[in-house]
Amino acid sequence: MNLEAEYRKYVEDLTGTAPAVTAADDAMVGKLPLYLRSYYRLVRTRLFGRRLVLAVQNPDAETATPAEYARHHGAMRASLDGEVVLVLPRIAPYGRQQLVRQGVPFVVPHRQAFLPPTMVDLHERFPKPPPTRGGGMTAAAQVVLLRHLLGRAAEGVSLRELAADLGYSAMTLSNVRGELEALGLCAPAQRGRSTHLVFPLPKRALWERAEPHLRTPVNAWHWVRWGRTGKRSLSAGLTALAGSSLVSDDEVPTSAMKASDFRAQLEKGSLVGCPGPEDAEGRAECWTYDPRLLSDGPAVDGLSLYLSLRGTHDERVAKALKDLLESQPW
Repeated sequence: MNLEAEYRKYVEDLTGTAPAVTAADDAMVGKLPLYLRSYYRLVRTRLFGRRLVLAVQNPDAETATPAEYARHHGAMRASLDGEVVLVLPRIAPYGRQQLVRQGVPFVVPHRQAFLPPTMVDLHERFPKPPPTRGGGMTAAAQVVLLRHLLGRAAEGVSLRELAADLGYSAMTLSNVRGELEALGLCAPAQRGRSTHLVFPLPKRALWERAEPHLRTPVNAWHWVRWGRTGKRSLSAGLTALAGSSLVSDDEVPTSAMKASDFRAQLEKGSLVGCPGPEDAEGRAECWTYDPRLLSDGPAVDGLSLYLSLRGTHDERVAKALKDLLESQPW
């Protein structure tokens, strides 16, 4: 595993921007004891304006204990200028807890990160289920389709007008048209010089045909605390479902926002990450599209909510989601 490359991909997935990394110069490396030079490769990077020194564990180095990692970090912090972050191939849950308690910043790409206060991502990740046949829709295509299913203007509106209304480019909407047409969900119609979308199927039949291609809008989630200027956005997850069913909400409420809005609030200090629910005021879901595009109320729209919780093993939640679908004004 190329840990440096995996780190860049992981941060890009979380923030939308691939960080630049450069190898540390010989003068910096020379400040480390020999045993640490053989254990880690040092690189420089920036994250949310912070200068970081990444200590990337070498592929042939054996896994250390949490106490050893903490000692390594302390020695490097004492020898080097700047914040030091350990980049590790793996760490057991108990080890993660010990490093968090000792305030040792670390990243396990695609699994966990502890870089307070700008980025905390400690929930466990599991392999994604195999993709549905035909693949999943792009976020823009999903927004357009859900917009139509929810009774908002999508038919009878030119692609240019629809793009402006949703904040997408004309090229993106042209690609959306091709994508939906290829899936048999819509047909383009020409009115003068403008192109419009036509959805020939009734809405319930259209939903059933489209559902195998629809994805969860949730790209990642984080435990957070809100600053004075923090915007909690729309309620989502079990918090939103609890508002329309007998399902109980979690102790920590869930809200949804576009991933770029989450990053902007982090950079402004409007919210900060937390290591776990004990310290959190909220659970922030980062969505692949802006949930406000499909909702005027205090909660995310019902169809996106269904997709975000689809596949749950909780029978009560599954029953509430089924009722949610049945209540849609098809």
